[in-house]
Amino acid sequence: TNKMAQTPKKKGLAAGAEAVTFRRQLTPDDFYAPLQSNSPLACGEIILLIDEVLQYPDLYPGSSLLQQALYTVFVLAIEDRNRVALSAAGACQSLLKVMHLFPHKKKIQLFGCGAVANLAYINSKNQDLLVEHGAVNQVITSMKLYPKTKELQIHGCTAIRNLCLDHPFNASLFGEYGGRLVVNVCFLHFAEDPAITHWAHEALKLLPERYNPLMPYVVNEVIETKIEINSSANQESNQQNEEEGQTTKLTNEEIEEELRIASLEELRIAEEEEERGDRKDDYDHDDEDGRGMNEVFLQEEKEDDNLSITSSRRSIDL
Repeated sequence: TNKMAQTPKKKGLAAGAEAVTFRRQLTPDDFYAPLQSNSPLACGEIILLIDEVLQYPDLYPGSSLLQQALYTVFVLAIEDRNRVALSAAGACQSLLKVMHLFPHKKKIQLFGCGAVANLAYINSKNQDLLVEHGAVNQVITSMKLYPKTKELQIHGCTAIRNLCLDHPFNASLFGEYGGRLVVNVCFLHFAEDPAITHWAHEALKLLPERYNPLMPYVVNEVIETKIEINSSANQESNQQNEEEGQTTKLTNEEIEEELRIASLEELRIAEEEEERGDRKDDYDHDDEDGRGMNEVFLQEEKEDDNLSITSSRRSIDL
């Protein structure tokens, strides 16, 4: 008989007392397997695994398995049929419970917001279930805890948008809990990121426009944070430039010596070229003078010949 299937009994237990059973330890592969099948049956399986981990916290004290589980829910919920199957299996309740138990686990909050966004997309039943089990407060809390985490802010804005789409009641709840404030803060932190600004605008369009007295303070805080970041970056840049300047100063003497040697070499080459040029000019001048003298001599010789010929003709005529 397989020992893992046995039901061991502790000594001293009275008849009819509850027996202790062995359980197989779950691994990350168990939470990854539903992604491979990507079926409604897999959706029910992943929720059972989440409930298993939540039911036995002593066996699974960490959050790594639940992190993988929420990632799996996040991916499975992309398809319409899986959204229905996940909801029927209790995904809305389970994932929000996990997010509530691990507020300071960034990955759990990130995948949790993504799972909320996908489950709520064009599904009024899931919109109601998620809000009923605390999605409004949980999404806002996650965005407040990690205001500078880009992926989480995208998922958070998308979750707000999908929960409020064609649902004025949910939009009013987000307005009361400060949804517009966290979206504006997100927009301020990532004003130059097109993906975040897109989903932030989409969420703001659905939220009621109410004046929040905290908004000016939040804006000032964000601006001051950006100034501190820029100031720190400038200091690091200046420090780096100073270090580079010191390095340059250490090598200035060597550079000056190299330039002096190079200048002397260039001067020597220039003098040699100039000397060769002068020699060539002298040669050309002498050559031209030689050609000129020869031409004059030939011309005079030619004239003498002509004169001799003329004299001879005259003698003959006489």
